[in-house]
Amino acid sequence: MVTSLFFLVLGVVGVVIPVWPTTPFLLLSSLLAAKGSTRIHRRITQSNLYKNNLEDFVETRTMTKKSKIKILMLATVLMMFAFYFSGRWWARVIITLLVVVKYYTFLVLIKTCEEEECDD
Repeated sequence: MVTSLFFLVLGVVGVVIPVWPTTPFLLLSSLLAAKGSTRIHRRITQSNLYKNNLEDFVETRTMTKKSKIKILMLATVLMMFAFYFSGRWWARVIITLLVVVKYYTFLVLIKTCEEEECDD
């Protein structure tokens, strides 16, 4: 149970820090909570943070084109700021790799559904 809460905190931190992944930590937290306690799992899956970021993806493994564009644009702008203000070459390489992986994941691995299909 402690590990579930730990990953939940890491996921919440990811909401604030642009280069920190949110979804994997929230998914792992939810998985661990489901294994450990149905009450905590229910609280996580009923939270606005979960509903706004994970619910549709967890249920259908798809995202709408609009959601993908919104997430990618926001993340790209924030990562551009991080790239610009980082003075270290290795930090810029890491940020660039993160951008490439993010775009590959969203454009190739995560399937796109129509607005009507995702709501069903």
